[in-house]
Order: sequence, then structure tokens, then C-alpha cells
Amino acid sequence: MRKIRAHHLLCMQGFQGYGYSPDFVERMKHIIEVMYSDSSDDVEIVSCCDDICDCCPHNVENVCQKTGDNGKNIRETDALILRKLGFREGYCANFMDLIRYVNRQLDKDDVLEICGECAWKEKCLWYMKNVGLKY
Repeated sequence: MRKIRAHHLLCMQGFQGYGYSPDFVERMKHIIEVMYSDSSDDVEIVSCCDDICDCCPHNVENVCQKTGDNGKNIRETDALILRKLGFREGYCANFMDLIRYVNRQLDKDDVLEICGECAWKEKCLWYMKNVGLKY
């Protein structure tokens, strides 16, 4: 069973091939392809480095060091998403069911709150669609 960070449930839907490194981009593409091609796959939602983070240059000993805060900010984002979805870390479910649930559950205000500080939001199709921006 794949481990997927809560915020990656959003990022995977808006990904356009941008990323922190070529290895990260290829890893993200691969996982998206695998998850969408087998609708029976289950995932565990986590708020720590996940299967996508394996190739991220900010992953230092399985801790996100992107902002130098030992991953505190991104863990807080994951926790916010979990609260808004009504899940706890470690929740397991079918990937496609989760994607559908995320898209029903989160409204524009939620998306603005969750993604407000994200450096990728202007390149994210999911973000732009959900806040009413044209892409």
C-alpha cells in the first residue's frame, strides 16, 4: 500500500510536470500514472514524507527540509487537510474514492486556505480550477 501525504492528494490532481528536481518530477509522474491506472489501489494518508517524497531533494533522512523548519509548515498543511476531510493520519482507503471525496468536500475557501502559501499554486491546474482561475 502506498503512503501519500494529505497535500499530495491535491497536488497529484494539478500536476503539470514541474517540480523540485528532474528525479522528483519523474517520481511524481510515475506514481500518478500508477495510481490512476489501477482504480483498485488503496493508499494510507500520512503527514510525513511519503512515496512521492522519496526523490525530493528536500527529503533529508525522511524529513522535509524545504523551509528549514524540519517540515513543520508542510505537516501543518497536511493536518489542516486531514481536519477538513474528517480523517486522521493513517486513514486508508481506495485512491480514486479519496480523490472523488476530496473534490466534493473542499470548497473554494478551503482551497484558498490550504494552498495560500504554496509556491506551485499558479502552475497547479487543480488549484486554478477550484478557485475559479482560467488556465
